[in-house]
Amino acid sequence: MNENEIVDSFAWLKERVGLEYRALVREARGNESKKAQLESVISRILALNGYAFKNEERDFIARELSNEIAGYGPIDPLIKDPEVSEIMVNGCASVFVERRGKIQQTSVRFTSDGRLMELIRRIVEPLGRRVDHSTPFVDARLPDGSRVHAVIPPVSLSGPVLTIRKFCRDSMTCNQLLELGTYSQELQEVLKAVVESRLNVIISGASSTGKTTLLGVMCSFIKDEAERVIVIEDSAELHINRMHLVRLESRHANLEGKGEVSIRDIVKNALRMRPDRLIVGEVRGAEAFDLVHALNTGHQGSMSTVHANSTEDSLLRLENMAILAGENLSYSAIRYLVRSVIDVVIHMIRLESGARVINEVSLVNKGDYAGCTRVRPIARYELATGSFLIRDEQAIRRIDGYDDK
Repeated sequence: MNENEIVDSFAWLKERVGLEYRALVREARGNESKKAQLESVISRILALNGYAFKNEERDFIARELSNEIAGYGPIDPLIKDPEVSEIMVNGCASVFVERRGKIQQTSVRFTSDGRLMELIRRIVEPLGRRVDHSTPFVDARLPDGSRVHAVIPPVSLSGPVLTIRKFCRDSMTCNQLLELGTYSQELQEVLKAVVESRLNVIISGASSTGKTTLLGVMCSFIKDEAERVIVIEDSAELHINRMHLVRLESRHANLEGKGEVSIRDIVKNALRMRPDRLIVGEVRGAEAFDLVHALNTGHQGSMSTVHANSTEDSLLRLENMAILAGENLSYSAIRYLVRSVIDVVIHMIRLESGARVINEVSLVNKGDYAGCTRVRPIARYELATGSFLIRDEQAIRRIDGYDDK
């Protein structure tokens, strides 16, 4: 009897446990010890109702039912698998994962779209969120911090779609990235010099290319523990171990559409908190204007990430997003502002092997803002040789502190 057959055969037991042990079910979500208690309750009910299973069979049934009631159903083993970094459910009959950087199809299935919808609601409702025909999109977070996004019919023609970006419990270190080949030893020294020189940095790349991981590692290069670093994120992901650190997180509106706190709201208020550096997890919209405005009034050495196709495109995206703020500035003024405060752009890519590497490190030209060339590449990853090439040694040596490495 597989997991789906167990859930269907013991639907009555699932309903009974949900009604009679509501408090335990609620506590068991995200709590392994409480979940073990729930399994014991299920085993006891099975025995009292005359089901003469062997111990191994009873334990298996209890575990699968507890996963369904208080866990994540068929995808519970994937949630617990440390090698899985992302889970993509494309309707009830199609589940993919990203494992070691490569996307793979799994044999995991939900018995119906209704059961998948039940899981989605079980994730979002405790957070005061809802998903229905009037609100077919929802963002949420699991107790361990993993990001969740769901979209349902009629918007989704593939049935309910659930995407989970798993939260990394242990932060990556600079040496680990070095071992993984994200950058070379020489390039690591360049990045350290960039941070120590208090240059403003944008890390660009597509989804799941390692932007946030690199951002966290670069924050570890901030040597002065007395510096006041304020971290602003849409969903807390960064691991930064510092004494003088303030972490702020945006908040979605509640069921009544009230209480939203946007990244833009937080960036504005962070300026009143005497920051030495601002770390914005990702710039996605009008907050780009507030970020570049903050960098233009001090706060050197700040860093953020943006979705873009290249170092050059990342500047264009920042300019376009800053215009969305509606501050009645001309495009040329916005463009001047962006290029005057951003010093370094680092572009990340994911190789066919699944490895994430720095594709290019560029300095932003501060001279001719109307010209075609707006960035100056100083280092690049060569796909043909699989190695990192320093393209402008002279420019690198002008970064304060690099010669001391």
